[in-house]
Amino acid sequence: KVEKEMNEKAMELLSVFGLEEYADQFAANLPYGQQRKLEIARALATEPKLLLLDEPDSALDLQNRYQIMKHLKEMVLEREQAGLLCLHDPVLALRFCEQLILLKDGNIFAVLHPESDTLPEMEKALREIYGAVSLLEHRTSDGKRRLILLWEGRE
Repeated sequence: KVEKEMNEKAMELLSVFGLEEYADQFAANLPYGQQRKLEIARALATEPKLLLLDEPDSALDLQNRYQIMKHLKEMVLEREQAGLLCLHDPVLALRFCEQLILLKDGNIFAVLHPESDTLPEMEKALREIYGAVSLLEHRTSDGKRRLILLWEGRE
């Protein structure tokens, strides 16, 4: 019974990440993007209370980066878990994270809340790290706030 439940959970996670067709293959034989998805699915399979991920989007193409982040956010919210992710892409962080902890010289420099902070206060903090950037706000058809980051180059 336990083995059956484990197999069902594994297949569910493979399905979430679009990996069902690779269920019978060795991880080392998968394309790199699928390997990254599998690594994250494995981490989620243990149902941790705190999910720690270091650059889950690294070396992935645009589509896989957004898919992984979307699935991570959905799973963390659905399971009422906490997630702590190290990201170097402020666009992904602004899009998928509820809270951004910005580090500068190894110290916490600012804490941002993309859903509620004003554009000027977020721009001020982001400029300290990334140089000349601007944020634009867009509302989706269902009213969700989306932030667009424009990099204008280092000052």
